[in-house]
Amino acid sequence: MVAYSTLSQLGYMTVALGVSAYAGAIFHLMTHAFFKALLFLRGSVIIAMHHEQDMPGWAACASTCPSPT
Repeated sequence: MVAYSTLSQLGYMTVALGVSAYAGAIFHLMTHAFFKALLFLRGSVIIAMHHEQDMPGWAACASTCPSPT
């Protein structure tokens, strides 16, 4: 799931480079990297707190996970 979304975004970045939109491609790369890092951080926190690696099982953890707000 994560790899597919990354590959699709890399395709968008390649298209941006192909049409000489270098600033847009670099901006997209940075924002994608930032949000992907947050996704991995959130996933590792859930795994560390509940020892659950099965994504459907994460829904059961929602009531006990701390909220960032």
